[in-house]
Amino acid sequence: MGAGVPPGLQNQSRGVNSVLGGFNSHIFPPKRRIAMHKNVLVCVTQQKTCENLIKSGVKLSSEDDDCNLYVIHVVNENDKLLYNLSDGDALEYLFKITKDVGADLIVKRSKDVIKTIVDFADEKGITHVVLGSSQDKDSAKDIVSKLKRKLPGREFIA
Repeated sequence: MGAGVPPGLQNQSRGVNSVLGGFNSHIFPPKRRIAMHKNVLVCVTQQKTCENLIKSGVKLSSEDDDCNLYVIHVVNENDKLLYNLSDGDALEYLFKITKDVGADLIVKRSKDVIKTIVDFADEKGITHVVLGSSQDKDSAKDIVSKLKRKLPGREFIA
């Protein structure tokens, strides 16, 4: 390299990497992991065992101080909210559990349960989804598989 080369660039190879530290170090800064807080969505179904799912969501959300915890129950417009309970009792039961853990409860009626959950997850920037196992063994029909396909990049805890 000649006498006119700055001291830091002497003994460097010619071309793109002749810039001190290499070309990429000046144009493209090192990748940094963006700190992103968790947004946890617990999907509850028509079973009173949903309390265990909510507890799993609480445990997951407690790992992050900035975590938002949502509990959602989407019921088909023609079904009861919980089996063997009136809608009022079911709502009171879900409200009490979510209030006790400091979560937000969302209850929706819909003709398309999957779409409603997906739309909510996208709207709230959900990063983690907690749900029970599906009773349908056909992966083309079960709710867990459908949600995983429609919510890529989310972590599922089942």
